Amino acid sequence: MKETWEGRTKFEVARELLEKAIDSINRQNKPIEFGLRVFGHQSPRELKNCEDSRLEVPFGRNNAAEVRAALDRIEPKGYTPIAYSLFLAAHDFSGSSDAVNAIVLITDGEESCSGDPCASSEALRNRRISLKPYIIGLGLDPTEQAAFDCVGDYYDAADPVRFQEALGVVISQALRNTTVQVNLLDHLGRAAESDVELTFYDAYTGQDLYNLVHTTLRSGAPDTLYLDPVGKYNIDAHTTPPVRRQNVELVAGRHNIIALDVPQGDLVLQVEGNPGFTDLKCLVRDPETHEILYVQNFNTLHRYLAGSYNLEILTLPRIEMDDFPILPGQVNPYVVPASGRLLVQTNEPGILGVFIKRQQELVRVYEWRAFSGREVLDLQPGEYLLVFRPSRNKKIDNTREVLAVIYPAKSTTVRLE
Repeated sequence: MKETWEGRTKFEVARELLEKAIDSINRQNKPIEFGLRVFGHQSPRELKNCEDSRLEVPFGRNNAAEVRAALDRIEPKGYTPIAYSLFLAAHDFSGSSDAVNAIVLITDGEESCSGDPCASSEALRNRRISLKPYIIGLGLDPTEQAAFDCVGDYYDAADPVRFQEALGVVISQALRNTTVQVNLLDHLGRAAESDVELTFYDAYTGQDLYNLVHTTLRSGAPDTLYLDPVGKYNIDAHTTPPVRRQNVELVAGRHNIIALDVPQGDLVLQVEGNPGFTDLKCLVRDPETHEILYVQNFNTLHRYLAGSYNLEILTLPRIEMDDFPILPGQVNPYVVPASGRLLVQTNEPGILGVFIKRQQELVRVYEWRAFSGREVLDLQPGEYLLVFRPSRNKKIDNTREVLAVIYPAKSTTVRLE
């Protein structure tokens, strides 16, 4: 900082321009708060003090005069403990949940204390304490500049004019709103999907920070979000099944566009000839993991990601359909036959099983362990075998067999004599 720029030291030029910038911002943006941390100014260089860093002005509003006074009494002396200073900066901010924090790092050299500025910068963002720092380098050579690639956005200032320009750009970006547009892409790559719940998680802690319902404007474009640009996000689109994008990092002060592939189609479940109320349900499963993704009521419409699903209809007996296709941008109907009604009557209670034959084997569909003498059961159309044994006469040869044929939307009565 003691090198000269046009007859003055770099520190003198930087101090003057920084004071003017802060004073101007204080006048125009009353809610803005500034804090000033300085490093390498308390101990002479020969002491190699790698903890020479101090918060000279705590954060506060309208404190341009305090910043100016602090800068006027400071002289550059020692080492450049950048990583250590970034680490301490974590405790400088107020911790307000509605504040957007930013660090502007001004230096004429790279880290000189064997610290890791990259790790310190990443820790700040992971803890959602500050944005990736803005770095203004005062005439650094290319090798020194490259050392800041992982720390933040670097701006080179080789002379006073370029420093003033860089300072203006950095402050402008730090003060601008960070906006986000989430494009939910259909099967043609268009941002045409919408009305999906979105959750933004802190990628570091896992905490859910924003829960929103995606919306499109009258123009058809997705609505704009105003988000805190600090840290990284994991984003869930709560489709069926959900879609996640991890470690999304926003560019502060700019309009960010995030795209998620969520081509969807609608599944409509219907009972043939019965468009009204029914309590029938369907288990929709992932065909690979067999995980239940959704339990859908009949006579309803639900939206799924385009693809194939296994359907398990909770009829008696159950209907299973593997690899049922959901085509994107379409309504995909699945219709099951209407059930028939079986009415079973007997003069004595007992144990009754209802069976259906599948591939030459009998499969039990339903069982009454304490058949009361009169029961009703809704079954899919087909031929069934009823096997009954009275409770009072428990000899095995008292078992009775009766065939019953069930027709759609009709009742069949069976008496067990």
